[in-house]
Amino acid sequence: MVRFQPALFHSLVARVKESQLKELNLSGLMESSEASNAVDWRYVAKQLIGVKSVKLSFNYISRYSIYEIFDSLDNSKIETLDLSSQMLTGPSTKRSIKLLYRSDMKYLAQAMIKSNIKNIDLRFSGYLVEEIACLANMVSAKINLVHEYN
Repeated sequence: MVRFQPALFHSLVARVKESQLKELNLSGLMESSEASNAVDWRYVAKQLIGVKSVKLSFNYISRYSIYEIFDSLDNSKIETLDLSSQMLTGPSTKRSIKLLYRSDMKYLAQAMIKSNIKNIDLRFSGYLVEEIACLANMVSAKINLVHEYN
């Protein structure tokens, strides 16, 4: 198995801005939260400004990283953002780890309103139903939910 390398990831993302891609899937394996924290997510988001459809699907990603991504989406052309991953349910299949809260959903809604996001895909555990409803009430975007039971 190849270990995740943040420098290589940053190099790949830098080429995205030049390529004028319309759709990008940056899914992959991050073996730890340390690997996720080593990524400059603000830089990544800024490189994706011209891409219309983005999928960020990783095993591990922190709440802080999610905030960094959404902080950097102003003036982006991203219309569809897929955040389906274990980041909302945690790495364990035995128990659910609540990583996003109602206040996070309010923050995501504000970021979505400032950006061009019209569709967002989230994978979530049963404990996030109220938080997702809170987000849905604040934005006019289409929100696709994949409900997982652990």
